[in-house]
Amino acid sequence: MSPWQIEQPGRTNPAQQEKKFMFQRIAAAALILGVLAACQPRQPEVVATTSTVTTEPVFQGKYGAN
Repeated sequence: MSPWQIEQPGRTNPAQQEKKFMFQRIAAAALILGVLAACQPRQPEVVATTSTVTTEPVFQGKYGAN
């Protein structure tokens, strides 16, 4: 069907059917992935503990600080 022809009701374009079919497949795949992601067990939360860092004593020479 050329772009200048008017589409008649009841008559579908094979290219449009293919696009609709691909959209349905993509939508179904997204739905399945969403359901599978929701059903996964939760991972344990990792809590980082910060320890206090102290500086080491610095050698200041034989008689202390200059």
